[in-house]
Amino acid sequence: ENIDIKNIVRALFGGGEFDEIMGDAGEIPLLRRMVEKEAEVRDGTDVEDKEEDDETRKAREEKERELEDQMEKDEEEMCFEVGRKLLARLEGRALGQVNDKVFATQCCEWADSLCRAPGGLDLVRMTSKAWRQKAKIYARRMWGLEGIWTRFQDLAGKISQGTSLIKGALTASRLTRNAMQKGERAKNATNVSVDGGMEEGASSQSDDDDDEDAMEGIDKEEMLKIAKVSLDVIWRFGLFLLQGRVRSSVDAMFTVFRNSSHYSKESEPQLALALLEISKHFRDRYDAAVAANSTEMRTGVPIHLDEMEE
Repeated sequence: ENIDIKNIVRALFGGGEFDEIMGDAGEIPLLRRMVEKEAEVRDGTDVEDKEEDDETRKAREEKERELEDQMEKDEEEMCFEVGRKLLARLEGRALGQVNDKVFATQCCEWADSLCRAPGGLDLVRMTSKAWRQKAKIYARRMWGLEGIWTRFQDLAGKISQGTSLIKGALTASRLTRNAMQKGERAKNATNVSVDGGMEEGASSQSDDDDDEDAMEGIDKEEMLKIAKVSLDVIWRFGLFLLQGRVRSSVDAMFTVFRNSSHYSKESEPQLALALLEISKHFRDRYDAAVAANSTEMRTGVPIHLDEMEE
């Protein structure tokens, strides 16, 4: 039975509630390539470990380039679609048509509803941070120095996130390796007979069979620990990718605004300030949701394996 990876990712990251902010989470280019790869493996068309002549290789590489170009085009179109929706929410505030109280009410109600979506808390926090950083760049306050400092902080943050993801992946790999070794030792111990001999035929198993047996030898507690660490890495990696899309959507929003009839040199910083304002409201509602300590608003990965043990 085939697993619909796109729908799983979409359900995990907001369940569609964040489409107006980040588009379809299931359409991230890297994810789409993974889905394509999985389909190739399933259909037997994957060329990995297969010999191919120069003509076949060139045709395959050309097809892959076309696919990458199409994905890049689709991603750009999605960012502009999201950018137009965000502009529709902010333009009235930027042009002085919506007062601060009405705007605050609209933003807080929206943020509160998003906090209740799958993974909503982390996604609201991530969105708030991404909007705030881009707003400071476009606001051009303090003669643009604030934007320069924000870019530096953004770069440092990306490096930190990348390092954290690598550490998490290495931790998951180490836990899996140690657990499999432990499971292998336990299997070998059960195969030893009373007189110290090995069961007949035990040495003839293939490597794949050994790996399967080792996995079966992992106890439930260790398997749960590995699953938690692995899921956390997947979750944080997804947030990292979606954060990039949110930022690109802000760039697209300003591009759309510059081509509109409402644009002026003075109005662009006002749009940036409206974006900064909504980012603050989102952060405030995130803090309030965390402080409320509601069981319906737990932070972190929206799948809690400790609740699935029974």
